[in-house]
Amino acid sequence: IILSIIFVSCVYMRSKDIVFGYFSILFLCGSSYIIPNVYKYVYLIYMRNKLKDLAIKDSLTGLYTRRYFLLKVDEELKDSSASMSFFGFLISNYQRLIIDLSDEELKILIKSISEYVEAGLKKIFKDVILSHLSQDMIGALVRIKNKSDAENCFKTLLDGLNKAELKIKDKKVKFSLKGILLYKPKGKKMSSGNLIYNLEFSLNCLKEKPEDKFFMADLKDEMWGSRPEPAIEDILDFLAIDLQGRDKDLEKTLTQLIDSKKEAEKAYFGVILSLVKALEQKDTFTQGHSERVARYVKDMALELGLSGEEGESIRKAALLHDIGKIGLSDYLLHKKDRLSDDEFTLIKKHALISVEILKPIKAFSELLPIILHHHESFDGTGYPYGLSGDMIPRGAQILAVADSFDAITSGRGYKKGKNAREAIEELEKCKGAQFNPIYVDALRRVIKI
Repeated sequence: IILSIIFVSCVYMRSKDIVFGYFSILFLCGSSYIIPNVYKYVYLIYMRNKLKDLAIKDSLTGLYTRRYFLLKVDEELKDSSASMSFFGFLISNYQRLIIDLSDEELKILIKSISEYVEAGLKKIFKDVILSHLSQDMIGALVRIKNKSDAENCFKTLLDGLNKAELKIKDKKVKFSLKGILLYKPKGKKMSSGNLIYNLEFSLNCLKEKPEDKFFMADLKDEMWGSRPEPAIEDILDFLAIDLQGRDKDLEKTLTQLIDSKKEAEKAYFGVILSLVKALEQKDTFTQGHSERVARYVKDMALELGLSGEEGESIRKAALLHDIGKIGLSDYLLHKKDRLSDDEFTLIKKHALISVEILKPIKAFSELLPIILHHHESFDGTGYPYGLSGDMIPRGAQILAVADSFDAITSGRGYKKGKNAREAIEELEKCKGAQFNPIYVDALRRVIKI
């Protein structure tokens, strides 16, 4: 573009009888080449530095990230000619602050503490390596001649911080800091692995003695894991390592979240199942009913070749399908005589009540259609919505067969239970009407009659 502009300018000036010497033309051509390349180079340096800051500095505090800090620590601790100290500032009431403050207020607090620590240390020490090591800890590595100087300096700074009062949006915030001082004497070579091991040990000591506000020790030779020490010759090398590390951290976090979700689902399921069992214990005829039905549907799902995931959903639905009966009176549930039409109308509501109870728990969302429709009939005469054929969810059709089979074999207050063969024969009489013939045949093969 610049060359084109120069060419057009030269043509225009020539038309006006303005004469250029060869040197001027060469200068203009050279400038047109050099200027854009200088601009690109300067812009590249600017972007490189910006990228470097994004990679090595914590966006909240402006201090080094944990990963880059450990790399810098590796370089420093290998120097056996100098004594060094690690200062750790731990927010001991961090969990309480999470509850009391909003996310924005908590960020302001951490930023304020980090700025205070940074300003305090830089007044005393020329070279300080600072890092936002974790949500509740600021760490610093400094060169210092002896342990007593390090202790006095650190305690003074820590006391000053604990006496400070912070106001965030006109609200006084009280925070409490504990200190960890780890000292590396002159003549020793250490690494970040040593630091991490000693830091974990120090944190455990403070947890065991909550009344202690300060922990001090010499760095020991023990290592925490076998941390590799890559050679970092350029910021791009670090970026590659950092991205790999972040991927691993993200993968680990996702795994933890999935595991936590599964644990929460198990806990919810356990509570609801306990209610079902308590409900069934009130009646000798229904004791263990849901667990027996769950075994039948599990075997039927295997017999039918359903996926493990679908089979597990039907099994869970079978365990919880009668939870809605908790909303019905004991008189209805334990009546020894046959139910009247009005009483049966009330009983028919238990599927809807079950869904209302379980609906708030998202983990049970895929079970709801199975539970809601397990009293629908294949010919459309069932309840609550009179669905027919394949309009009824497959899991509900399987559950209906297994539920009826157990009800027939267990009996009720007004009807004596039958043996398995008699129960299968009774189900077969209802094939194509109340039940899907495919699932009645599947149950027969499972029961082996």
